Amino acid sequence: MDNKEPARLTTDQWIILGALMVGVFMGALDIAIVSPAIGVITEALSIGPRQVSWLVTAYLLMYVVSTPLMAALADRYGRKVVFVTNLAVFGIGSLWAALSRSLLHLLVARAIQALGAGGLFPIAGTLVGEIFPRERRGLALGFVGIVWGLAVIVGPLAGGWLTQGLGWPAIFWVNVPISLVAVIYAGWRLPRDRGVHEEQLDVPGMILLGLGLASLAYGLNQVHTMHLLASLGSLNVWPFLVGAILLLALFVLVERQAKAPVIALQLFTKRQLVIGLTLSFVGGVAEAGIVYLPYYVMNALGLSVGKAGTLVLAAAGTFLILTAPVGRLVDRIGAKPALVAGTALTAVGTFLLTTTQDLIGFIGYQIILGMGLSSLLGTPARYVVLAETNDAERSSAQSLMGLETSFGTMFGSPLAGAFLASHPGSLRGFHEIYFMVAVVALIGMGLSLALRRRRPEDRRSAHPSDEGGE
Repeated sequence: MDNKEPARLTTDQWIILGALMVGVFMGALDIAIVSPAIGVITEALSIGPRQVSWLVTAYLLMYVVSTPLMAALADRYGRKVVFVTNLAVFGIGSLWAALSRSLLHLLVARAIQALGAGGLFPIAGTLVGEIFPRERRGLALGFVGIVWGLAVIVGPLAGGWLTQGLGWPAIFWVNVPISLVAVIYAGWRLPRDRGVHEEQLDVPGMILLGLGLASLAYGLNQVHTMHLLASLGSLNVWPFLVGAILLLALFVLVERQAKAPVIALQLFTKRQLVIGLTLSFVGGVAEAGIVYLPYYVMNALGLSVGKAGTLVLAAAGTFLILTAPVGRLVDRIGAKPALVAGTALTAVGTFLLTTTQDLIGFIGYQIILGMGLSSLLGTPARYVVLAETNDAERSSAQSLMGLETSFGTMFGSPLAGAFLASHPGSLRGFHEIYFMVAVVALIGMGLSLALRRRRPEDRRSAHPSDEGGE
């Protein structure tokens, strides 16, 4: 057993970590910042109830395609140049979104934003694995996890007050100067590197994945929960669900033959890694529920857009306080206990949200939810992925983890839109959203119990095998 004191992060490493955190925060912020502005945007652009979820889904669709694309480009041209380019593209998309005057214009702008955001989180995770010592990666990943999860939770707060004070375009204008500063900062401080692969990009795989997920999202969005069986047989649902199955099956066949696949299918042969990736999907579903939380509060309590966004500070503050300590705790005891507790608390918090319509209840249950999300959206699942991959697999696994989180949000967001459209003017649609999240979180808890707990010294002394894990 090695009792040597873990290496401390150097000043340069802290500065590099800061650059990564700024980039990740920007990319994550725009997943949720539109949430409190949904009502205002729908009125301004004459958007129907089922179209609402596409403000989130359009972003996520391009994000899903962009993530493997940017990972492949990072492997080919170097992580620094792709990370900085992503920041610039995100800023351009934000500028276009702020100038939008129609739904189509806004959706295209959101897609451009996502094209830039797609590489920020996975590249940041890969850089952590390369730059930071093994025994301090949990701490570094904890800080990266903080800004990702915090942006998703605090996004509604910023979006609410910006929308109320300056109008909905302000939620996109704010990204423009931040993008400029981030490009300069990251370009100055991130270490230079070179590409390590020269394989051709898997363009057919990316197209099939994008089309398959778009078809799935549209089909789910058109479901009517009050008339479930009838809606599943409608032409707006079943052709798209069947098409999604066929396209995704063809995608798998193409990936098996691709020299540089979008998804490295061999990673799914590792049981512990599959569990970690599935828990990322669960985290994505939880994110989908968070996006609609301010909208829920506005309808349940009759609050203004700014006050509704402020109310999520209960979850955001809890998340902020606990995420870094959870990251340090994972360095000591492993990820399994944190993931079991995180999924359980997420399930409890979201289920309780379906039972209350008073301010105290909303605040208390958000605190429970924030406790759960500090583990589910923070370090533990990412730690499992790092532990279960070797150097050659790590970049692909990080990208796949980002994809799984996006898949979860893409699964939850269209369904959330369907729930709301099925119960117009009623809180029942919101209750169905959070009941869905609670059920998925409980499934995640069951999966996390299947992780094998390992001692920290075992993880540091040898690379974990498939039979190991956290």
